[in-house]
Amino acid sequence: MKTMQLSILTFLLISILFLPDTSAEDYKQWHLPEGAKARIGKGRISGNIAFSPDNNLLAVASSIGTWIYDAQTGKELNLFTGHADVVRSVAFSPDGKTLATGGSYDDKTVQLWDVATGKHIMTLLGHTGRVNSVAFSPDGKILTSAGGYKDYTVRLWDVETGRHTATLSGHVGGVESLAFSPDGKTLATGGDFNDHTIQIWDVETATHKMSLLGHTYSVNSIAYSPDGQTLATAGGWVDTTVRLWHVATGQPKATFTGHTQGVNSVAFSPDGKILVSGSSDTICLWDTTSGSYITTLTEGAGSVVFSSDGYNFVSSSGNGVILWDAVSLHQRLKITGHLSSAYSIAFSPDGHTLASGGWGDPKVRLWNSDTGDSIDTFIGHTSGITSIAFSPDGQSIASSGNWHDPTIQLRDAATGTHITTFIGHRRSINSIAFSPDGKTLASASSDEKVCLWDVSTGYHQATLPWYDSHSFSNLMFSSDGNTLAIGDQAGIRLWDTSYSPYKVRWTLNTSALSFTLSPDGQTLASGKKDGTIILWDAISGTEKATLSGHIDYVGAGTMAFSKDSNTLASTGWHEDTTIRLWDVATASHRATLTGHTKRISSLTFSPDGTTLASASSDGTILLWKYPLPQQTYGAPMEPSPRVETSVMQNYPNPFNPETWIPYQLAEPAEVTVRIYTAGGILIRTLAVGHRSAGTYKDRHNAVYWDGMNEIGEPVASGIYFYMLSAGNFIATQKMLIQK
Repeated sequence: MKTMQLSILTFLLISILFLPDTSAEDYKQWHLPEGAKARIGKGRISGNIAFSPDNNLLAVASSIGTWIYDAQTGKELNLFTGHADVVRSVAFSPDGKTLATGGSYDDKTVQLWDVATGKHIMTLLGHTGRVNSVAFSPDGKILTSAGGYKDYTVRLWDVETGRHTATLSGHVGGVESLAFSPDGKTLATGGDFNDHTIQIWDVETATHKMSLLGHTYSVNSIAYSPDGQTLATAGGWVDTTVRLWHVATGQPKATFTGHTQGVNSVAFSPDGKILVSGSSDTICLWDTTSGSYITTLTEGAGSVVFSSDGYNFVSSSGNGVILWDAVSLHQRLKITGHLSSAYSIAFSPDGHTLASGGWGDPKVRLWNSDTGDSIDTFIGHTSGITSIAFSPDGQSIASSGNWHDPTIQLRDAATGTHITTFIGHRRSINSIAFSPDGKTLASASSDEKVCLWDVSTGYHQATLPWYDSHSFSNLMFSSDGNTLAIGDQAGIRLWDTSYSPYKVRWTLNTSALSFTLSPDGQTLASGKKDGTIILWDAISGTEKATLSGHIDYVGAGTMAFSKDSNTLASTGWHEDTTIRLWDVATASHRATLTGHTKRISSLTFSPDGTTLASASSDGTILLWKYPLPQQTYGAPMEPSPRVETSVMQNYPNPFNPETWIPYQLAEPAEVTVRIYTAGGILIRTLAVGHRSAGTYKDRHNAVYWDGMNEIGEPVASGIYFYMLSAGNFIATQKMLIQK
């Protein structure tokens, strides 16, 4: 009885230590970036999970930090943030007082934390790649860390001082996994796909003892049996095996086959009789005494770990954590809220609901946009979701699938009931949009088709004719419904919707990885590979200004105008995780928002204009106040210098057999290039067509000549002249064909 009372008292004290100052739901407010008012989603689970030695706490590595949960209730207790990238690995010290965490590519550090207070203790520097695994020695005096990617080392650290004591080098690739033997004298490490060996090391002397060969791909996880006589290893990707080894001799003991995908994690029960292994689709249990299969659980797992009392084991996947009863194999607890990704978002017309879809998540999720609370979840696709949209009346939601499920699903927004499926695309659907009257749904796909669908019947109405072989970035209707804008890597076309089928109004021949139309229909913004954004007059198609600041290209879905059309929000695609706000009238920078740890894939303003929502592959959606209280206007950016009409030297020059002719226009014009011999004989006319003002230098928009004459014959080596005419402008340049 006294023992039970002491356990209860200990549990209560730990719970009190971790009680946040606010209510249970306020974890959505923890460590918010400046300017944000709520966070939806706890981030993607990006590494392993760990039980505290007393089994009261769970540490979960995520893309936004390390979550600490009450292992009995699943309640959020703390969030440790400090890594500059996702957290790859976590481990409790044997006394449970310290937590070690390892960072990823953009961080490369090992961080130590005080578990009781959540305070950062120290940072360990030295790795040159991500830290795939961390582990404490059984006596808690040594911490070891595994370097991944371009760092092929294992490092040993003195826990008390943080001093680096040894480096183990021997793997020919990154190190995926490591584990101490129960007596702490030996360390086992597993290589990545370039190595796929298991190396055994003497800890005291930091010397190599032996190599274990057998896996054909990465060794994702390693575990010693409690008696130290057996080593279990997990084969990754194409190697779907779990292998047992005799520790004393290094000889194979058993090979377990049953997983259909690479094995991510293995863990022994405390008595050593059961081994649990997790892959992306299943969890398997094995009898280590007989070497036989026990059963399979149809849940994927990126990490598995047993509690020290053997009563439970825990598994994690991208979307959550499950606590299993080790005897009955029933789920005792499920921790939700982690998202594998947030790829596309859309506000309901009344602004009270936000819908989201993830690239690797087949579910449509609905959130309260005021509180960030989950409202409902619809299983809509067999694979990930690429785009999502509310109908104008808010009664239905359309979602599109990726290449594994290139369909569009229409569902009742209130109940999730399936209404209809639009079938016709063959590849991933990049963008969908309702017409303002809600009668038509437009979709653009990587199969180079733009389709129009009758919403009421689900019938295919038309496929818009397209003449360039490019994958579409995005599409959208103007707020008045008179225009449908469609963009691909060759340019942007505005279609007049009053015709049946729609008719091209004008074409903007600019490299546009993304674009967006302002609600007032006056401004069009297009994003480029170099990170710049061009503002265009949406009526005439003339260039108004250039916005510079992003360090990465501005991709599809990563721009949005405020509802009053006065502000443009934008973000980069890969390395640039900032959101920039621009004043449209003055082309000046207003503010920069930071907070996401991975690329931002979608931006949108709420209908009332008071909230900006950003969705990221870090598995979170941030809701930002707009306008920002601290928002300041930067100095107006210098207007782009006026472009003078000119023709530039072709490249390459000399050439064989093809070349590109760059030029720029001060104003829109019909462009024609004529090729002449040195004797002045016209041999080829290239009718480029009407082009907007701008610069045409890249290979996708400069004038192309294949070295052929008018009848398709290759011309001879020698000097030629090309003449470019644009309106009243005419200029000539010389070029050389050299065969």
